[in-house]
Amino acid sequence: HFWFEGVRITYASWFDGNLSVPGAIIRESRGLGFYMKAFAMRGPKAHLDVHGIGYRTATQSQSAASLHLKPSLDRENFMRGLTYQKDHVQLKSGRLEIERLDAAQVAEDRSVRIGKAEMAGPVLDVYKDRRIPYRPGEGKPLPTNLLARIAIPLVVDSLRWRDGTIVYEEWNEQTGKTGIVRLHGTEALLTDARNVEVSGTDSLGLIGRTRLMDKLDVRLGFRQSYSDSLNSF
Repeated sequence: HFWFEGVRITYASWFDGNLSVPGAIIRESRGLGFYMKAFAMRGPKAHLDVHGIGYRTATQSQSAASLHLKPSLDRENFMRGLTYQKDHVQLKSGRLEIERLDAAQVAEDRSVRIGKAEMAGPVLDVYKDRRIPYRPGEGKPLPTNLLARIAIPLVVDSLRWRDGTIVYEEWNEQTGKTGIVRLHGTEALLTDARNVEVSGTDSLGLIGRTRLMDKLDVRLGFRQSYSDSLNSF
């Protein structure tokens, strides 16, 4: 289910030719722009809310004032329905800026290609219940394998987090208590994220820094080749 609120579309040039394909309309109307006050999607597994969305075809740039992505079930009901361990994950953010997003390509074949994306003040909340058994024989997939599971074709040259927060909560079956780890002031840059058009020299990269429990500075550097045969750890 989808909801739209406060949609405004502007045109700075005339359409040329007989255009019946939405992607062609977007591509030929170089002055096209739109603003949407709010967008909501309610699926069986996830809910998405985005506010203050704007896009201009001339610059292939998109922005949003905020977004919130979360599972369709709250934490308790999500965990109640599990047979094996699975994380309950939700993401909130402030302003999102995207450059070189080809909306025409998205309309034509659903492929998403982004040159540069920047997210301000994101908050990633992860919860795990250790009382639920782990699936036997299942390893933890590496990042490139997680990207390969995304259903739509995706290419992102770079994604930057600005002043983010990561909260990890875990219910420990031995102590009977919930442990919480907080990472504040997180700055991170993800590069060359893709699940299509992969060559032997392409690698997924991540560099970042954060502050653990406001006491310890932590730095991270990671790179994985897409041709790496190791699927999990």
